[in-house]
Amino acid sequence: LQCDYTRLMTFMTGASTAVTVYDWLGHSLDHHTLSHNWAFDSGAERELKEVYAWQVGRYVDLCEKLADTEDEHGSLLDRTVVTLMSEFGESNLHQAEPLTFLLAGGEGGGIVQGHHRVFNNQPHSNLWVSLLEFLECNPTGFGTTSTGPVDLSSS
Repeated sequence: LQCDYTRLMTFMTGASTAVTVYDWLGHSLDHHTLSHNWAFDSGAERELKEVYAWQVGRYVDLCEKLADTEDEHGSLLDRTVVTLMSEFGESNLHQAEPLTFLLAGGEGGGIVQGHHRVFNNQPHSNLWVSLLEFLECNPTGFGTTSTGPVDLSSS
């Protein structure tokens, strides 16, 4: 990112279906089991929250590093969008909705930060269309469900 070779990357801390045990957090159950037991077991709920806190912490670390790295247009974070999401809105039922996305950066490309936006009844592929536009890719769509970009330039 710093040498401007790319403005697109994927960093995955782990799929919720993974059998990763976050033993460095003192856990003995894998992530997938925790994602199903959290609603019925207070210990699993606590551990799942600790996993999510750890994952969000890595997201914050990356965003802070990008914000602290200057390039010719400001910080790398100004010209980069970092997205955090989960593949499930309700893991016990394997439902994708409601999905929550957290976006940081992109202000140099017109993305307004500091706002909670709700895009009711729109496919999440519309967000990807918007981010492809941010990357100046001029997409015609994303997948089979997109209906167009969402507005990220206003509050």
